[in-house]
Amino acid sequence: MAPPADNWQKLSLSDALPRLNRNDLELKALRIDGGKAGIGVEGAKAVAEVLRSNTSLRKLNLTMNNILAEGARAIADALCHNSTLQSLNLFVNYIGGEGAKALAEALASNKSLQELNLADNGLGSGGARVLAEALPGNTALTELDLHCETWALGP
Repeated sequence: MAPPADNWQKLSLSDALPRLNRNDLELKALRIDGGKAGIGVEGAKAVAEVLRSNTSLRKLNLTMNNILAEGARAIADALCHNSTLQSLNLFVNYIGGEGAKALAEALASNKSLQELNLADNGLGSGGARVLAEALPGNTALTELDLHCETWALGP
């Protein structure tokens, strides 16, 4: 019997990728641990590649993996093809405004993501603005976490 969707499994990138690639039905909620250096851009690209066609994963936590804007762009592209991921946590990944822009564009086509954590990523006011502009066109997202961000959205 498969574990419940909120039963998080913490795996290394090398252990997670084969299971994601084969749509392991027991892998519903995944926290990828990249160690002190994180999985980086190349690791994010590898995750994105399998996420494009994965249909079993519901929750993905990539907290503190140093994926940067380039990794966020790869994940965003995967979200345009994935219709089952419901929660994505990118807390402290230094994605900046460019990463936020890519994710905002993905929100236009992704209809499954309900929770998105982009806290403490240095999004800036430009990143916050593009995310805010993307929200009216997305009816699935119910939670967007931007804590630890500073910006000025005024006139």
